[in-house]
Amino acid sequence: MDCCNEAQQSFLLSFLCFVATTFLLWRTPIFKPLKLFAVFLHEFSHATAATLCCQRVTGIEVAWNEGGLCTYSVSSTQRRVYFIKCMVLPAGYLGSTLWGCGLVLATAWPTGAKVCGCVVVVALVIALFFAVCGVAKGLSERCLLIGLATFFGVVVGALTVLDFTLDTTETSYALETALLFIGAVNMTFATYDIYDDTVRRKDERSDAYKYAELVPCCFARCVGCTWFLLASAACVGSALGPVAL
Repeated sequence: MDCCNEAQQSFLLSFLCFVATTFLLWRTPIFKPLKLFAVFLHEFSHATAATLCCQRVTGIEVAWNEGGLCTYSVSSTQRRVYFIKCMVLPAGYLGSTLWGCGLVLATAWPTGAKVCGCVVVVALVIALFFAVCGVAKGLSERCLLIGLATFFGVVVGALTVLDFTLDTTETSYALETALLFIGAVNMTFATYDIYDDTVRRKDERSDAYKYAELVPCCFARCVGCTWFLLASAACVGSALGPVAL
């Protein structure tokens, strides 16, 4: 396959347009749901890492001020708790970025978009379960996560079902475009969030600060810089990967 054929050019141009749109409309109300969705993926990544470490997740929260919280119960030895924290803390920022990169990469192939659409819907169904049955600070956090999961679940779910049932060029294009847009926005927001929370300023509430406390002779900004470089490399790779293949 030749480099940068018509399909690859269309993919790269669409991706760059979506990233540019993200920066232009960053602080507008229209982007608020997409930012909150990125926060959800951040907390969902924490929850996924905790589950993989055999811990029971008790709640996932998303706040209107673009904050979030994942709670899980730890029933292990002190040494294992240290390992669990080392796995769960970086999973939020890096996992959210990888979610965006995965969505972007999946749109380069029709089958990938269908599979990724199903994965996103399953994640949102899990979020809906925690919004109703999980631990939360208050009713506003529950309602926000319910609304978020319902809105994106209906949009992505409907497009995925249409693509599976009709399997036309139009339905595939609609699903791929929606996932590419969501992925581009999420990876941009997540990568910037790493820079803003852990590199540009030092926040004792950040995951990087808590992670630095676990590692001897390590500073929070060093952790933040490492995460930022990893996230940036993943973003570049996801954008250029479909073009290079």
